[in-house]
Amino acid sequence: MRGSALKELMWRAAAMMVVVCMAALTGGMVPSRAIAVESASSVTVTRDIAYVSSPDVSQSQKLDVYASAKSVGSVDGGADANANVAKAKPAVVFIHGGSWMSGDKSMSARMSLVNALVNNGYLVASINYRLTTEAAWPAQINDCKSAVRFLRAHAAEYGIDVNRIAVFGESAGAHLAMMMGVTNGSAQFDVATDGNGSVSSAVQAVISDFGIADVTQWGTLDGDDAAVADQAKTLLLGTGYTDQQARSASPLYYVSAKAAPMLLAHGQNDRTVSYRQSLAMEQALRRASVSVSSWYPEYGPHADAGVFSSNTAVQSWYLTFLTGAMPNGNGQSPDDANQPSDKPNDSGAAGTPTETVRKVAVHRLYSQTLRTHLFSMDANEYHALTQRHRSWRDEGIAFFTLRVEKLPSSGSSDGVSPQVETATRLRNRISGDYLYTVSRAEATKLAASGWVEEGSFETPVAQGNPVYRLYNRRIGRHMLVINDQERIALMRAGWQSEGIAFRAYAD
Repeated sequence: MRGSALKELMWRAAAMMVVVCMAALTGGMVPSRAIAVESASSVTVTRDIAYVSSPDVSQSQKLDVYASAKSVGSVDGGADANANVAKAKPAVVFIHGGSWMSGDKSMSARMSLVNALVNNGYLVASINYRLTTEAAWPAQINDCKSAVRFLRAHAAEYGIDVNRIAVFGESAGAHLAMMMGVTNGSAQFDVATDGNGSVSSAVQAVISDFGIADVTQWGTLDGDDAAVADQAKTLLLGTGYTDQQARSASPLYYVSAKAAPMLLAHGQNDRTVSYRQSLAMEQALRRASVSVSSWYPEYGPHADAGVFSSNTAVQSWYLTFLTGAMPNGNGQSPDDANQPSDKPNDSGAAGTPTETVRKVAVHRLYSQTLRTHLFSMDANEYHALTQRHRSWRDEGIAFFTLRVEKLPSSGSSDGVSPQVETATRLRNRISGDYLYTVSRAEATKLAASGWVEEGSFETPVAQGNPVYRLYNRRIGRHMLVINDQERIALMRAGWQSEGIAFRAYAD
């Protein structure tokens, strides 16, 4: 077999493996409606458009616009502005990575992705922003905001639908994309003097590939490149930066119900930025009832284009997400397009929000290495933690609890939500111990002493079986138990009961 034929065969095999991995992690769900992903170039590009009006604007504050060659008139400032508005398309703003200290807006290595977006009805704008060699934080997010404001202010010129702008980032660019999404409705990072008037910098959707959600934690998690993280964070925030400064640059701490819908993709074997960064972001978004989809492939090295960019299966997944978050130029709507797995609700749907409740299984996992148990209702999390190279073992379903979801109202008011309370999972950064509580006061006190909130789930207040919290002073570990026989056996072995943590369903 010739080398070129062998390479083609290997590429096709890799593509098929990505599809299989995605199907495994998303419960086998794949789009039933095929979305065209064309590899042939049918794109025109307008380069080096300055998006700020500063007299000293540099290459770092310029962007490129990619559009369909069939509609080039909408990107050349044509005279027929009304026609451009009528043909307005959603835009995807791409933000490059490079630890905030390197990288460029060139899409030459990602033209397959650009073609997929453009040929499916999107306009793509790839931006540069001031690197940390030129300016420290928050210049980077300031520039991203200015770029979006520029595109919205010049929407008629470029044929952009002002109500459908998404951001797509990789690594440090994904950090900035997430920051865009969690600061919707806030002018905190807008630059009033950038020449873009008073238009909004809000975005309607976010795609984050292997992004940094918590700057304070980058460099400390399993899988992080500590040396790269230390250098990048020092350049970003300055020598001797404080934990509060790092928090102020972290998307995780801005999450609220106003955040844009997000898609998070992160490889489990990433050795630059731990995939736990995206896991933490997903959990925070779910707690805020924000629509979020995620994918954590077992094989997904940092910035691997073959996994995250050029593979057609992944491109289709991105397109499906964008279609759901903001209907594309082909006329599809969230109602007639399949959504990625584990998306709790359709953000932005019409109608008055109501609540629907369903039982979900909480799995118990055990780490022989850490000698601790963890309880998770997040399929992405326990699938990821129990991969072969991890130390966690899934011990099965421990109990069932509730998930309360916001859904569009059908006009009926006969559904009544059960009384629920929120159980919070916290992790001790030093010991690795996990603790669960429904007491907000206890959670706040523990957080102040170094514990980290990692997730939550809804539990019934007056129904179901009691879930007991035990503690073993000898090993410094907490445990949840619903089975009386196991609880008695553990107490005989030295565990102490701390009472009922919350109530849940046995089945």
